[in-house]
Amino acid sequence: MFVGLIVSPHGIKGKIKVKSLSDFEERFTEPGKRWIQKGNEKPAELELIYGLKQPGKESFIVSF
Repeated sequence: MFVGLIVSPHGIKGKIKVKSLSDFEERFTEPGKRWIQKGNEKPAELELIYGLKQPGKESFIVSF
C-alpha cells in the first residue's frame, strides 16, 4: 500500500515534493520513521525531519 508518491525535488536544500495518496496528513507532517521504496526494491527506513502541506494542494514538502 502506497501513501504517497515522490513528485520532484524542491529547492536546493534537499527537500522533496510528495503527492499524498492518504487521508492522514500527519504521515507527511509529523517527524518520525518512514519507509521508502523504489519499484520492486526492498524498502529502506528514513527519518522524516520536516513536512509542510502546500496550501490548496494535495502535496507536501518534506525533508528526510
